[in-house]
Amino acid sequence: MSSTTQSAPAGRTSGRPGLADEWRVVVRGLTKAYGDVTAANGVDLAVAAGSIHGLVGPNGAGKSTVLGSVLRLVASDAGTVEVHGRLAGFKDDPRFYPYLSGRLNLRILGVLDGIPRSDLPRRIDELLTRVGLAEAADRRVAGYSLGMRQRLGLAAALLRSPSVLVLDEPTNGLDPTGTAELWALLREIADSGGAVLLSSHDLAAIHEVCDAVTVMHGGRAVWSGTLAALQRNTPPPFLHAETSDDEAALAVTARIGVLAEPDEAGGIRIAGGPAELDAVTAALGRDGIGLRALVPGESPLRVLFDDLTTGGRPVSPGLAAEATPLPPPDPSPTVAEPASGALGDLAAVVRVEAVKLAHRWHVRLLALVCVVAPFVFAAGLKLSGSLPMDTLYGRWLLSSAPAFPLFALAVTGSWAFPALSSVVGGDILASEDKHGTWPLVLTRSRPAYALVVGKLVVAVCCAVLAVLLLALSATGAGLLLGAGNPLPGLSGQHLTDGHAYAVVLAAWAATVPGALAWVTIALALSAFTRSSLVGILAPALAGIVLQLTLLIDGPPAMRMFSPSAALDAWHALVEIPSSARPLVATMLVALVWAVLGAVALAAALKRRRSLAA
Repeated sequence: MSSTTQSAPAGRTSGRPGLADEWRVVVRGLTKAYGDVTAANGVDLAVAAGSIHGLVGPNGAGKSTVLGSVLRLVASDAGTVEVHGRLAGFKDDPRFYPYLSGRLNLRILGVLDGIPRSDLPRRIDELLTRVGLAEAADRRVAGYSLGMRQRLGLAAALLRSPSVLVLDEPTNGLDPTGTAELWALLREIADSGGAVLLSSHDLAAIHEVCDAVTVMHGGRAVWSGTLAALQRNTPPPFLHAETSDDEAALAVTARIGVLAEPDEAGGIRIAGGPAELDAVTAALGRDGIGLRALVPGESPLRVLFDDLTTGGRPVSPGLAAEATPLPPPDPSPTVAEPASGALGDLAAVVRVEAVKLAHRWHVRLLALVCVVAPFVFAAGLKLSGSLPMDTLYGRWLLSSAPAFPLFALAVTGSWAFPALSSVVGGDILASEDKHGTWPLVLTRSRPAYALVVGKLVVAVCCAVLAVLLLALSATGAGLLLGAGNPLPGLSGQHLTDGHAYAVVLAAWAATVPGALAWVTIALALSAFTRSSLVGILAPALAGIVLQLTLLIDGPPAMRMFSPSAALDAWHALVEIPSSARPLVATMLVALVWAVLGAVALAAALKRRRSLAA
């Protein structure tokens, strides 16, 4: 049976009356293996509304796998996960976009959650103040400490107004004040009817803060129940006492009926709770025995943890009897609805990606190069007075304005267009891997397909925009550089201005399918390798190889069937007789490459566990 995670938006309940009011998270038989390693093996646990539930266990016990399954970041092999209410949280160290400020990170997450624009700034300000980041809100996250990122992660989770909050080691990097504030905030959420599921290695904090606990070992939940049940079935902890006369102190404890024994480390161990402690301290004082130190012993949770995870002891019958039973399955689960329809989801993702790209230096540089480079080259030609006579349309650059955009296309097309297309396409997916932000966006309200398709749309639009900017600037540079003479055709005829600019438009428009092909190839390469460097450089290098092949008159097949074949096929438009067939044929070849790239991209994304979940 495959794993399913059902989640309802805030304010909705499940099909079984009262079930969502009683239980917020129910995990049944959760199993997940990574190769030969079974990370979770039939895990059962239930998190009640109005409670804080701790997940404890040694490293490798399966805690992160369980939390990832609840957050829909891990696709389990078997079992089910029911989540009743609006879900939020983070797994491992929360990651954000380092080149954006804390405030802007929250703003784009609010867009992905469908929060109205009119409410979003106010909510962000409130949350930043609540988690203690108001003064650092407009600083780039790259300068945040681990503790500050933890605070921002909590703010990002609370932005969703969750009724179910899942946190993995939430106190990492927090100072004592921040830790105390976190526990108080989680208690406030639980007291308001929400539920918190968290993992931590701080057993003392778990014992103090949580209402229930699940102990995991070897991928199994060896015991799950309330801390009250644990207290009832665990002997009172020993207290370590150091006195001025340990022998006399043991005699006193024997006389008043309190169990005590010598401690191997020195001093004595006293069994009992507050009442026994009061009696011992009073009796020692009456007998004139000084009490130099009193250290609390191990908590019941520590005793149980050690017994089950290191001692290998089975759960006692009394404690096993008080384990929390799973509620009956919900026959009518509710599934989380997206914040809007498919077009709304795509529009939100496109908006978010546009904001992110506007803050990337390499994208700004790309736009600047596309606008400025043709004018710089034209100015150099004007000043030098020398022309590239051996290049197509090079000899007519100073005599005919339409010659320059065609010259630019012939000279730079084969190597420049793969590079222009891959600057965004090769980075837009891999940057999420680089910054570790896939969990950040996959736990919001927009579906995974919208995140991927939205990125694809933005990458394609950026490539087309780069082509458009380069075409317009090349045309403008030609108007400044060239005279008003007619453009000669390749068969010796002269083209009118209208005909010449129609050829320019058709030639540059024909590059769009090639740009689309290079975008999908860059996306596929970056998705397979999870490397922006490969996604950007590999298409650029391939374009340079194609350009060199053309210069040395390489194999005709490479010229005809490359993604950039349309960059040469427009020559038939300025010959006698003119023909659009070669141009159309090479555009179809480019579209085939685009389809192949899309198929490879889909195959790469299918391997992603988080996207598959």
